Amino acid sequence: VGGKEARADNDCSYIRALKEALHIIGRLRPLPDMDFVVTAYNHNQQMLEVEVPVFARHRPKEPRSLYALLPMEWQLHPWQVGKQMAGILRYGTTRDWEGRARELIWRGTNSNCQHACDIAAVTKGEVPWGECLKETLCWPEWTLPNMHRYPRGRLLLQSLLVEGIDAGFTGLSQPMNLELRQFLEANDLFRAPLDPKEQAAWAYAINLDGTGNGDRVYWQMAGGSATLVADSPQLSWLA
Repeated sequence: VGGKEARADNDCSYIRALKEALHIIGRLRPLPDMDFVVTAYNHNQQMLEVEVPVFARHRPKEPRSLYALLPMEWQLHPWQVGKQMAGILRYGTTRDWEGRARELIWRGTNSNCQHACDIAAVTKGEVPWGECLKETLCWPEWTLPNMHRYPRGRLLLQSLLVEGIDAGFTGLSQPMNLELRQFLEANDLFRAPLDPKEQAAWAYAINLDGTGNGDRVYWQMAGGSATLVADSPQLSWLA
C-alpha cells in the first residue's frame, strides 16, 4: 500500500496495534516468512488486483478477491480490549432484561458515506453488492435533501416516525449545512453522548455503518442488548 502503510516508521494506530499483536503471537509460535499487504483504509476495492493476501479491517462482500479480515484496532491491542470491554461486560450482567428500556438506542456522529447503489434494491437481490462500492462519497456536505442517503440519516428520520427509536447525533464529524442543523435541533435530534456501558440499560441496539463497517456490534451484544445489524456492502471480522 502506498503512503503511510508502506513505511517502516508508520504512525497509524491501527498498524501499531497489529504489530503488537503479531509480536505477541510470534513469541508464542513462530510465524512464517511471507509477503502480505495491510490496509487500515475503510474502502479497499482498489486492492482487487493485488497478488498477495490483503489483510484489512473491512472487505467488500463481493467480489471476494484475496482479502483476509483482521480484528478492529481495539480488538488487536490488549490494553484497548480491556478498556473497551471490561466495563460493559460488568455493567451488562447487572441489567436484567425486564428492567431495560423497551426502546432501540443509538448515539453517534454523522460519520457516514453515500454508496453508489440503492441499498433497498441490493437487499432484495435486484442489484449485486459490488455496485455499492463502485463510487463512495464520504465527505459531501450533509443537507436536508440528501440526509436519507446515509444509513445514520435514515435512522434519525425513522425515529421521528416510529415510536420506540431513541436516536440522536452527539456531534458532527462531517460537514452539514445550516438548514439541516436547524431541522435536527428543532426535532431534538442532537443528544448528549452515552457511554457504551450506559447503553446496556436499553433492550435494543442497532449497528450501522460509519465511514466503514460498524464495529460497535461487539460491545452492544456484550452488554446484553438485542442488537440489529443493518445491511452493508462490507464485511468485518466475525460479523
